[in-house]
Amino acid sequence: MEAEAAKYVDTEKQVADTTDALNGARDIIAEWINENAAAREKLRHLFKEKATIKSRVLRGQRRSRRKI
Repeated sequence: MEAEAAKYVDTEKQVADTTDALNGARDIIAEWINENAAAREKLRHLFKEKATIKSRVLRGQRRSRRKI
């Protein structure tokens, strides 16, 4: 993925490195999904069928009995 992202590094377009390129790509995808109801529905279905939710107690919070 880094090699592909490197193709989009362009300081004139304020894409300084591959991290910027990947963040920009994520932003574009998020915007597209936000504007596309069919894409949102497909993602909801995918997450409903395949997703696994995990949680853990944060370090230093094990003895705390407060709910977060």
